[in-house]
Amino acid sequence: MQSKGRSRLFIPIILVLLICAAAFSLTLHPSSVKAASQHRQPTPTPTLGVTPTATPTSGITPTATTITGTSCQVTYTIQNQFNFGFTTGITVANTGSTAINGWTLQFAFPNGQVITSLFNAGYTQVGADVTMTNRSYNGTIPPGGTVITPLGFVATWNNVTNNPPASFTLNGTTCSIG
Repeated sequence: MQSKGRSRLFIPIILVLLICAAAFSLTLHPSSVKAASQHRQPTPTPTLGVTPTATPTSGITPTATTITGTSCQVTYTIQNQFNFGFTTGITVANTGSTAINGWTLQFAFPNGQVITSLFNAGYTQVGADVTMTNRSYNGTIPPGGTVITPLGFVATWNNVTNNPPASFTLNGTTCSIG
């Protein structure tokens, strides 16, 4: 009789474990959910009548500030390293005399590291090459200031070598390393 009671519990326990594993996977890989949702195409709806056309508006279109000379500094800090994973904090400083309005930070991992989640910036990673872009709330870096929200990520590594990137560029200009 007891074995029959145990077998009744087996299926609900397995279901709970599968749901927990799926939720944990989404927590570790939220970018895959975002990427999947970006590939959906809306279904076109036919309309009758005149199709409106966009009217150009006058105004200023914001563009990223081009930095001349070495006017930025990047500090890359491995905050925690564990079996096949690590967390990193990045500080981007404007060491120049003019504000940076809109930024793109680029670097390459030397040892096959792969970002699994990143905060306070958008990012893409193709092989070793990583491109981070500002969010709407942290796009301006004042002279002598830093990105106002901490940048960082969780990534995987090969558990043998986890060297930091050798160089960083901000809006196409090489930054000093802090």
